[in-house]
Amino acid sequence: MEERLFFIGLAMAAYAYLSRHFKQNKTLNTANKVGLWHALFCAMAGFSICLVLVMSMDTRSRFTGTAVDVFSTSEIYPSLAVALVAALIPDLPAWTPAERRALLAVMRAKGSGTERAYSRRLDGHRRLLRSLEVLVRG
Repeated sequence: MEERLFFIGLAMAAYAYLSRHFKQNKTLNTANKVGLWHALFCAMAGFSICLVLVMSMDTRSRFTGTAVDVFSTSEIYPSLAVALVAALIPDLPAWTPAERRALLAVMRAKGSGTERAYSRRLDGHRRLLRSLEVLVRG
């Protein structure tokens, strides 16, 4: 386990070094470049976490059995895509518990395999739609 973490640490150190280098040289001079650089970091961090989880679990059934009540395997990737967008909503902490439960229902519907269920849930969540419009308009 320590070896895996060592190489992940090296990758993160390289990212930190390059970030300082880019800052000093003013290479990341536009919002798009900064966004892409930080997206690379998020992707690298997510990959690292998944790598550690996959390499440290004894069996797949033992690992996925703990999360069966939360999300099924087929729901995870589409739901993560919706979760990524939801993480960009600035006023999400101010949402009511009912609105957050409805957002979770939208995420589950996205992973359900039918776009009709997802579309209905999304159309029914007015605050989410307003927040998405604000994000799109910038």
